[in-house]
Amino acid sequence: MTTPRCAPSDGHRIVVRDFWPRLLLSPIIGVVIPNLAGFIDNARYGAGELLAHYVYFWFVAFTIWEGNRRLHDRFRSRFAWFEQPWMRIALLLGTITLFTVPMTWGLLWLWGQLSADPSLTTPRLVFAIVVTVMLVVVIAHVYETLFMFRYWERDRLSKERLERMRLQAELDALQRDVDPHFLYNSLNSLLQLIETKPQRAMAFVEALAATYRYVVDTRGRTLVPLAEELASLERQRVLAEIRFADSVRLEDAVDRAEARQWNLPPLVLQELFENAVKHNAFDRHSPLEVRIEREDTDLIISNRFRPRPAPVPSTGLGLQNLDERMRLIVGRPLHWGIAGERFVVRVPLAHAASVAQPAGDRVGRQIAS
Repeated sequence: MTTPRCAPSDGHRIVVRDFWPRLLLSPIIGVVIPNLAGFIDNARYGAGELLAHYVYFWFVAFTIWEGNRRLHDRFRSRFAWFEQPWMRIALLLGTITLFTVPMTWGLLWLWGQLSADPSLTTPRLVFAIVVTVMLVVVIAHVYETLFMFRYWERDRLSKERLERMRLQAELDALQRDVDPHFLYNSLNSLLQLIETKPQRAMAFVEALAATYRYVVDTRGRTLVPLAEELASLERQRVLAEIRFADSVRLEDAVDRAEARQWNLPPLVLQELFENAVKHNAFDRHSPLEVRIEREDTDLIISNRFRPRPAPVPSTGLGLQNLDERMRLIVGRPLHWGIAGERFVVRVPLAHAASVAQPAGDRVGRQIAS
């Protein structure tokens, strides 16, 4: 089966624009440290030679700064301060031990070999390395402060956006369920059932009431068990079968015992089921068959792709909005696309054991990492 495409990334990487500070401060550091350590005799050189030496020291300072910055950028996303503070400290100590000290020693030793300046003694070299390490620690602290502030700000904005999306999802669900055409068709179907099949009419009323109750019950919840979503979707299937005269079918292949071990945002399956009904052509002779199955950590919802001859008016943002909810809540994107003759949506699931903490804290930590 062809792998469905992934929605475009929303890009959460934090970038600190520090080119000009590095460019301007590196020459100052390249002048201060050699003179502070006392291993360059300014009276020994002419203006041109002295300039060349300080250009070299500027190169040393810029190289040490740039190297540490790149190493921290490479590994920063792997260790979040709020979850693994000791790993962040270990990262700083590791870069100092494995990069800053050897690189500073090597570059200054090379300068001593090229210049043959007698002022470059071992004690002064050690002093210069100690001062360099202290500056690296200070600059790293400034970077971490900036990143923590950016993480906090992004966390706050993401939570606000998540809350708006959750409220919008609830509103969309309520609007969908109280749509005048939906109510008219439902009541008309109910009237016919009362006259012909009273027992089925009772099931229809119970499913309709349970659908409204589920929307209300999940209000304010970030995640719900997959078993609850499947039970709600089954009630929606009953309504769809009656509404469309048995031309809509649902094949649920998810084990209920396994479904209790997984979570997902509420009303996701209902939205995907309604999308399939809304955008595909079907009738009693060629019914719409929606299949649901679990594959590893994903839930797969698929149906035969048969676009309506006259497309239903739509903003086209439903799957994109759902994808953003998944990224914020579960931490993984939604995948969708056409595979063969079927339209396939892969919904990421969160294991119940990993979501015991409050939803807000979990979302914040996922974003910060």
